[in-house]
Amino acid sequence: MRRPKLLFDDAALEDAFLAADRQAVLPSVRAGTTAGLVLTLAFTAIHALVAEHRLFQAELIHAVQEVATIGLLWCTFRPWWLPYQRNVMTVAMVATVWTWSVMSVVADFPSLYITLATPMAMVWLAALLRVGILRTALGAALMVPALVWTLAAKDASAETWVLNFAYLANFYSLAVLTAYLLEKGARQTFLQRRLIRRFTPPSVADAIESGNEATIDSPQRRRVTVLFSDVVGFTATADSLDAESLAQIVQEYLSTMATIVERHGGTLNEFAGDGVMALFGAPLSQAPEDQVAAAIAAATEIQASMPVLNEHWFKIGLDHELRTRVGINTGVLSVGTFGSDGRATYTGIGLQTNIAARIQAECEPGSILLSHSSWHLVKDNVSCEERGEAEVKGVHFPIKLYAPVGPSAVVAEPHLTA
Repeated sequence: MRRPKLLFDDAALEDAFLAADRQAVLPSVRAGTTAGLVLTLAFTAIHALVAEHRLFQAELIHAVQEVATIGLLWCTFRPWWLPYQRNVMTVAMVATVWTWSVMSVVADFPSLYITLATPMAMVWLAALLRVGILRTALGAALMVPALVWTLAAKDASAETWVLNFAYLANFYSLAVLTAYLLEKGARQTFLQRRLIRRFTPPSVADAIESGNEATIDSPQRRRVTVLFSDVVGFTATADSLDAESLAQIVQEYLSTMATIVERHGGTLNEFAGDGVMALFGAPLSQAPEDQVAAAIAAATEIQASMPVLNEHWFKIGLDHELRTRVGINTGVLSVGTFGSDGRATYTGIGLQTNIAARIQAECEPGSILLSHSSWHLVKDNVSCEERGEAEVKGVHFPIKLYAPVGPSAVVAEPHLTA
């Protein structure tokens, strides 16, 4: 019989899943720990009411368990917690069952409680704490001796032994099956989300995953800021490079552009060869002044990243420096999802997009230009110099152009392929 395989063959993909899964499960771990604390307090109160002797021993064990549970809950809020989350929660559940067993034997705790606590902990491992298949199976197996010890110490009847083990066998199977189905589902969801985020901007993917498709689906007129970026003379450069080097340069350039735009709150919605188009202010609303400021910060970082990229590209065959131009314009566009039922894209359509593209074409290599409408929004906060005018088809007056001359944005290291 072939063993069901869940692990991804790609080690990097497996690491990414584990990191995302730990973070996604964290709220459930906290909820489960809190529920465990509440149950422990409830059983403490029950035992205090029904116990007839040796109450001090039971209360002492209860107190230790409650303090440990509070400490565990506190740990889940510490930065070092996530890598150890699965292992610690497995140990905690096993320790909980053994604690109940000790109370049953030493403190005359009702043996029924250990019978109930063991399968409850098994299922919690899988369903609530999501520790995975192997840890669920191992943790459940380590809980069984606690019940065996309790039944032996209590001189349980043969019928009680049979009933308890039949009970445990059912819950053991249920726990392992639940762990398998949950992990399989989590991995499928992870791949689906990863695929969505590969083909859609993060803000659009967030809306899809949260069920707010209505905010991005129907086109609506919004005042946004458009950023166009393009590499100067890239077509001629492409003819002088081998296919592998060209593909690597394009991949690294577009990856860097996407990272920069998204870091500054923009939505990179279109790749056109070596050019990119980004929106600021959609789908997430943003004040027009903040849109332009973010676009300028992104454009500044784009220009500052090019020398680093060029140094890397020289090593793989590039024989001259590549430079980029960036144009920025603010205006009203029809923003939303455009296309067919089978294929669509989130973008902005309208004259203001053409203006941004035309402004980009007027740039000197390595420079940034703003339209008058964008400049007017940030003129009190960003130093700019007037750089003439540009004629745009469909606009019956020339567009005044401005170049920002303020301080550069903080530049992060571009994403480069090893």
